[in-house]
Amino acid sequence: MQKVVNKLAGTALTLYILVFSFITYFSMYGLRKPFSATTYANIDGWTSDIDLKVLLVVSQVLGYTISKFIGIKVITELNRQYRLQAIIALVTIALAALLLLPLVPLKYKFIALFINGLPLGMIWGIVISFVEGRKTSEFLGAALTVSFIVASGFVKSVGSYLIQELSVPEFWMPFYTGLLFYPLLIISAYMLSMSPPPTKEDEALRVHRDTMSGKMKRTFFKKWQLGLICLIIVQILLTALRDIRGNYEAEIWQELGFGDQPEIFATLGLKVGLFLAVILSCFSMIKNNRSAFIGYHWLIMTGCLLMVVVTLGFHLHAIDPQTWMLLLTIGLFTAYVPFSSVLFDRMVAATGSIGTATFGIYLCDAFGYLGSVVLTFIRYLGDIRLSWVEFLQQMVMLLSIGSVGLMLVSAIFFARKLPKFDKQAFAVKPLSSSNTGKRLAG
Repeated sequence: MQKVVNKLAGTALTLYILVFSFITYFSMYGLRKPFSATTYANIDGWTSDIDLKVLLVVSQVLGYTISKFIGIKVITELNRQYRLQAIIALVTIALAALLLLPLVPLKYKFIALFINGLPLGMIWGIVISFVEGRKTSEFLGAALTVSFIVASGFVKSVGSYLIQELSVPEFWMPFYTGLLFYPLLIISAYMLSMSPPPTKEDEALRVHRDTMSGKMKRTFFKKWQLGLICLIIVQILLTALRDIRGNYEAEIWQELGFGDQPEIFATLGLKVGLFLAVILSCFSMIKNNRSAFIGYHWLIMTGCLLMVVVTLGFHLHAIDPQTWMLLLTIGLFTAYVPFSSVLFDRMVAATGSIGTATFGIYLCDAFGYLGSVVLTFIRYLGDIRLSWVEFLQQMVMLLSIGSVGLMLVSAIFFARKLPKFDKQAFAVKPLSSSNTGKRLAG
C-alpha cells in the first residue's frame, strides 16, 4: 500500500491527504464533543452549587489546555515516523476515559473528562503536521476546517439522537458515540500516516518544515514578539467565545426555543463549514505568502465585525434567532479558523524560518483554552446572573471589538517587519546528501 501511495502526485495526492486528514480529525470529535449534546440537568444525587455541566466542561477544557501546553514542546519535536503511534495511543486513552465516565461515582465524573481532554489536545497538531508546508495547504486546511466545524455539530446530533431515540443514559452516551467513531479514526490515521512529505516544489513555495529545538522556538518568538503576543491575546478572546457558543450550544438552543431538534447542531455546522471551505480555498490562489498572511488578518477582523453587527441586529429584534446563530457562527469561525492552521503556515513561509506551523498554533491554542477556563470561572464565581444567550451577546460585543483592535496592531507590525520577498525568494537551496536523507526521513 505504501508503494501505491508514494506514486501519488498532484491532485491525486492532495485528495488523498484531504480525505484522510478530514476523516481523522472528524472522528476525533466523536471522542471529544458528544457529552456537550446534553445539559446534565436534574441529575439525582448532585447537590453541589456548581452546575454539573459546567464542571464537566471546565474539567475537559482544563485537560485540553494542559495538552496544548505539552504540545508546544512535544508536537513541535515529534518525528514523522512516530505520528501514527502517537495518535493511536492518545485516542485510546481518551476513549478509555469516556468509559470511566458512567462507571465512577457522580462526584468524581469530572476526573474522567479531565483525562479525556488531556490526550486529545495534541491530535490537531499531529494531523496538521501532515498538511502544512504544501502548496495546497490552504485547500487542505479548508477541508480540516470543515471537519471540526461539521463534526462538532454532527457528533452532538448523534449523541442527542442516542439519548432521545434510543434511550441511552446520559453518562453512557459519550462512550457509545466515541465507540462508533474510534475504528474509523484508527483506519484513517493509518492511511494518513502513509502520505509522503512535501516535495521540493512545496518547499520552494512554503519553506522546508522541520522539528524545532527549544533554542529555535525562543529565537522565533523573540524576533516576532509583538505580533505574536497580539495574536495570542486574540486567540484567547476568540477561543473563549467559541467555547461559550460550542460547549453550551444545547443550552443556547433551548433558550432560543429549539431544544427539541437534535438535527439543528449538524445542519448549522454543515452550512458554516461549507462557507468557510470556499473562503479558505480562495486564499490558496494568493501565491505571495506575505500578502496572504496579512490578508488573513483582515479576514479575521471581518469575522469579528460580522459578529458585532448581527448581534446588534438580534438584540434589536431585526434578526430572528436561527439567522443570528448562523451568521454569528460564520463570523466566529471566520475569525477563529485561520489560527488553527493556515495563518501560521503562511507566517512560517513569509518569514522564511525553518520550523513548523504547529509552534505558533499550539502557542496560541494553549493560552486560548486557558482563557476559556478563566472566563467560565468568572461567570460563575462572579455570580453573573445572565442566561447563556445574554452572556453570549455581551461577550461577543466586548471580545470581538477587542480582537479587531489587536489584529490591527498585529497587521501593522508584520506589514512593517516582514521581508517583501516574492514566492521565488525562498527557492530551495541545494542540500547535502546527508541532510537530504535526514529531511525526507523526518
